[in-house]
Amino acid sequence: MGDASPDNANALAAIRTHLANERTFAAWVRTGLSVDAAGIGVAKAHPGETTRWLALAFIILGSLMIVFGGARFGKVAADLKDAGSPPVYITRHMVYGMVGLLAILVVCTYLVVT
Repeated sequence: MGDASPDNANALAAIRTHLANERTFAAWVRTGLSVDAAGIGVAKAHPGETTRWLALAFIILGSLMIVFGGARFGKVAADLKDAGSPPVYITRHMVYGMVGLLAILVVCTYLVVT
């Protein structure tokens, strides 16, 4: 049925941990983008100085969530690599690049909408 050796079990556990790390990162990005979208929606639906600050607060919070998720992903991936687990297929540099691009896109969207 499968090799139940300790080495194989450890490798499978490391793979499951990597996949859990990727799912957690995806959840942070999804939640951050939802908060960003709420901020952009507030800015568009209720133009005004007060709501502009509220929208900006939503966008900053959502963007920080994405950045935190990316930093957390990178830290866990580095810890797993240091522990001798198999390499991560999505590199930390790719994650940081995606986080930076998302931040730029959110700011540009906010500037276009308001």
